[in-house]
Amino acid sequence: MKNLFLLLFSFVLLLPISIEAEVLVTEGRKAIILIAKIPDKPIVKSAPVVSQQFTVELIDDAEIAITAATAIADVTVSLYKDGLLVDAYVFSFDANDTKTILLDDYTVGEYVIELTLPSGVYLQGSFTL
Repeated sequence: MKNLFLLLFSFVLLLPISIEAEVLVTEGRKAIILIAKIPDKPIVKSAPVVSQQFTVELIDDAEIAITAATAIADVTVSLYKDGLLVDAYVFSFDANDTKTILLDDYTVGEYVIELTLPSGVYLQGSFTL
């Protein structure tokens, strides 16, 4: 199943569209699937690996938890609603470090989360409150 996902993911990188999905993992926790985007650069084989370095979860519709598998500095996390920037944060992660964003002041609706790495690669996913 994992190989099928990586194969499909490789084909998605060749298309000029984005696919974003939300999957229920356990009660109250939803994994936000991240799709890697590489602006103005040729497709690189390591793109699927980049998205696997992060786990993003929506917890009880109250907070976003972002976990990095490896240490990385200056990751910009942007949240959009209706195409407009709602909030932006810059985090530095240690290996297996988790940062949280509280969603108390967010209204009901569809949101896009975008993680921009120092290399210019960015990861996008969506969630609904």
